[in-house]
Amino acid sequence: IGLDGLKDANEVDYFQQNFIDKLTLTSEANERILSDVSADNFQYYLGENLDVNNKKILERYKNFNGMEGNTPLTSNTNFSSQGSPFPENEDLNEDNTLSDLESYYEYELDLRPGSMNIGQNNIVDKIIDQSGNATWYQFRIPIRNPDRVHGNISDFKTIRFIRTYLTDWDEPVVLRFAKFQMVGSQWRKYDSNLYQSGLNEVNEISDSDIQISVVSIEENSIGSDTKSPYVVPPGIPRDIDNTTIVQRRTNEQSLQLCFNDLSDGDAKAVFKESNFDLINYGRIKMFIHAEPNDGDILSDDEISAFLRFGRDYENNYYEIELPLKVTRPSLLNQNGSNIARAIWPEENEINVFIEELLALKSERNRESLDISIPYSKISRNGKYVFRIVGRPSLSSVLNFMIGVKNPISQDRSSKSACLWFNELRLTDFDKTKGWAANASLNMKLSDFGTISSSARYTSVGFGSIQQRISERTREETMQYDASANLNLDKFLPSKSGVKLPLYISTSKTVVTPKYDPLDKDIPLNAAINSFDTRRESSNVTTQTLETKEHRGNISYNFSPKSLSLQPFKNLSFFDSKILKLIKDINFNPLPSNINIRGDLNRSFNKTQYRNSDLNVEGVDPIFEKYFSLNKSYGFQWNIFNSMNIDFNVMDNSVVDEPEGALDTQEKLDSMYYNLKRFGRTKNFNQTASVNYKLPIDKIPLLDWVNSTAKYSSRYLWSAGSYQQSDTLGNIVENAREYVLTSKSLKSMNLTYNVSERTAMSGIIDSPGLFGQNNVTNSPGWDFVFGSQDASIRKRAAANGWLVKNDFLNTPFLQTRNHNFQFRSSLEPINGFRIQLDAKRIVSENFQEIFRYNSADNNYVSLTPTRGGNFSLSFLAI
Repeated sequence: IGLDGLKDANEVDYFQQNFIDKLTLTSEANERILSDVSADNFQYYLGENLDVNNKKILERYKNFNGMEGNTPLTSNTNFSSQGSPFPENEDLNEDNTLSDLESYYEYELDLRPGSMNIGQNNIVDKIIDQSGNATWYQFRIPIRNPDRVHGNISDFKTIRFIRTYLTDWDEPVVLRFAKFQMVGSQWRKYDSNLYQSGLNEVNEISDSDIQISVVSIEENSIGSDTKSPYVVPPGIPRDIDNTTIVQRRTNEQSLQLCFNDLSDGDAKAVFKESNFDLINYGRIKMFIHAEPNDGDILSDDEISAFLRFGRDYENNYYEIELPLKVTRPSLLNQNGSNIARAIWPEENEINVFIEELLALKSERNRESLDISIPYSKISRNGKYVFRIVGRPSLSSVLNFMIGVKNPISQDRSSKSACLWFNELRLTDFDKTKGWAANASLNMKLSDFGTISSSARYTSVGFGSIQQRISERTREETMQYDASANLNLDKFLPSKSGVKLPLYISTSKTVVTPKYDPLDKDIPLNAAINSFDTRRESSNVTTQTLETKEHRGNISYNFSPKSLSLQPFKNLSFFDSKILKLIKDINFNPLPSNINIRGDLNRSFNKTQYRNSDLNVEGVDPIFEKYFSLNKSYGFQWNIFNSMNIDFNVMDNSVVDEPEGALDTQEKLDSMYYNLKRFGRTKNFNQTASVNYKLPIDKIPLLDWVNSTAKYSSRYLWSAGSYQQSDTLGNIVENAREYVLTSKSLKSMNLTYNVSERTAMSGIIDSPGLFGQNNVTNSPGWDFVFGSQDASIRKRAAANGWLVKNDFLNTPFLQTRNHNFQFRSSLEPINGFRIQLDAKRIVSENFQEIFRYNSADNNYVSLTPTRGGNFSLSFLAI
């Protein structure tokens, strides 16, 4: 038996093992058929008078060999493709559970011969092959418009399966699917009204809809009498896919918009969100093709395409409108050399100088027209209609809209057409170069001071190598600054000890933008020329921006020579080790350091904005002022060689000024009065600490012990709201800490620490020089230096230090922490070390609402609560 007609060796082996061995050869005719079987003549041999069994086997071979259909019998997936003799595995998600829920969208296609027309039944195109025996239909089914919905499915977020089935067939039919895929579009249908405004009578709006799709070289390159063949626009090469071994050209496609019965004066469009900067481009281009839809009659210039772009679709946009020439598919010479230009007429190509759009905007602005009303003008070549609404900017294009219009005409008839849009692009990039320069000068005037200055210039178009051209600067900047540090004390006697440093600085920056700040795509020179040239302006929105800053400080630092008095140092009577503690007694009568400093800082800012007429009438200036006076003082005193005292105060104050400019003597007097009082305290922070080295090591038999003790306190006063200081008062807080540390043996350390804190709100008076008010003695020296006596709140109420407010709800708060730590390391023999650790931590807290009760004319304690934590750990070895 000859098997030369089979395709390859694998098919021969498969056929021989599964089919030929099972054939029952009963006649010479059957043998003759099998000896010459092939894909080309198989259908002929099936017509021979074969016996039933052999004919069934050959039918199976026919399906296997791909003579009808192209579905393989074997599959590596859990479900089988169409036309397979194998059953499906229903457990598609492999969870070993069979679900009987049916929730899906259903889309119906009517495949009866009378329903297979373009524009109906979701058919967008059809192609008849050259033999005329096969017709291919292109379906595009909108998934959001199902014919039926089964179950409780409500969205498209969890689509898992797609099922295709056929019904109501009376006889066998072969269906071939060339490509089955999901297709999305970045362009969305615009559903708002685009009807042409004017004084014409409004025509009855039809229910015309627009269909969004694509046409491509691979799917639509064969035309018909009613459909143009798709060709690549002239001058546009197809990209080559070089990622595969066999290089091939990629598909090329265009956006297609089809509509039926578009009413006179109506328009339909699609839109796409974006974020582009077009300011550096010179031209905007796009190819457009137009043809009648479904054989309707359509003449040249009866419909128009438009391109709209800007910040939104209704209030701020540019628009280019172009009447269209119509391509008639029945008149195309598909074998002609100029078919690309016939399908993509040059008259339908948008090729616009962007400068014309900017000129339209400047012209409208010069005429002071209402920007909310569309302003239109014919282009210079008479081909386009330009339109502007609002204040769009080419530097920030947030959307594009492409659409079709049926302009109002005398016949008032509706139109049907299909439009192709392709290659929306920008050309003629602005490559203007820029430059920048820096210069600096530093001078040293001996020991009198130093002078520094610098200047910087940056032109339009300057940028770093890494920046793209669109990211380079669009403004001219000129900046200079100079500063001087001078020592005025050089004019005083050298022994005076006075330091008078003086710092002076000045700077100026002039920024000239290339484009108008209000219309960022209009050159600034053109915008200025459109106004009265006699008007000068500091800024398009600001008339005056005045900033003044004054700083000054004075400091005093006194550090006398150390003077230590040791009355028993030279007495031999105290030379004994037992009396060493007395012999080493010492006293320093003078502090080690005294420091006083005052810092004054006044900043003044005045901003005068313009109104819509670019003057200041009816617009009050805005003032931003801040006048602060910060005082700090303190001292350090090593009163004994083994004891030192450290005391520091930081007082942050504000010098209150009347509102607005200080343009009257009354305002100046008010400011100077507050300055003489050293301002109004906002925050007062005072710390004091005493460190003492215990003289235990001076006692015989205890010289191996080294112990230090420390006491520190902190007092904080925080101002309340300026407008509510008499009703809510201010906040005071203090803290103190005891620390005892003991160690001469190297292996034993002991630390005992106690920290406490008290906070109280509602204090009326401000602090004095050392924290306590000089008139009312509030809150008392004991509280200022760390006392934790809880009766302070009752004493403050009795002395009238607290506000009388029934709504004060900031609690009175006290906390206490005890921390004991012990660590020792023993090494009885070399290489064997024992570490001993012990720790005990106790924390406590108490709080209550302590405030005035007007009903009882007394202060009451409300909702007292206590809490705490305890931790104990001990590691013997």
